[in-house]
Amino acid sequence: MLPYLVAGLTTGSIFALAAVGLVLTVFPALRNRMKALAGHLSGGQQQMLAVARAFVTNPRIVLVDEVSMGLAPRVVDEMFEALRALAGTGTSMLVVEQYVTRAMAMADSVILLNKGAISYDGPPSQLDEQAVLNGYLAIE
Repeated sequence: MLPYLVAGLTTGSIFALAAVGLVLTVFPALRNRMKALAGHLSGGQQQMLAVARAFVTNPRIVLVDEVSMGLAPRVVDEMFEALRALAGTGTSMLVVEQYVTRAMAMADSVILLNKGAISYDGPPSQLDEQAVLNGYLAIE
């Protein structure tokens, strides 16, 4: 099937332009860095760019591993807002994160691993946060 043309743009490029607009709304810090090479961005901006790619490519699932690692608290807040926005597009996410409660706040389902074995599989609302903390700190 051939893409439709609208004013010289394909449907794919219209989607990409809309996605870039959304990315710049979610990550305004990237607006002034549009022409910069990824290697010249700060660590936080590189993380933003990595998540931004998910908005533009529209994947079915995104794997996120420690998205907040080494970031300033303000940037961590922006990253979690972006992940919420991405989830709002219908994209599924597998999130491995040190800020467990923040990840759980946006999760539909939680699977906890303890020493390589599943210790919990279910909705976050039924998970005891103290048990999560104990597991995280290896307290039995």
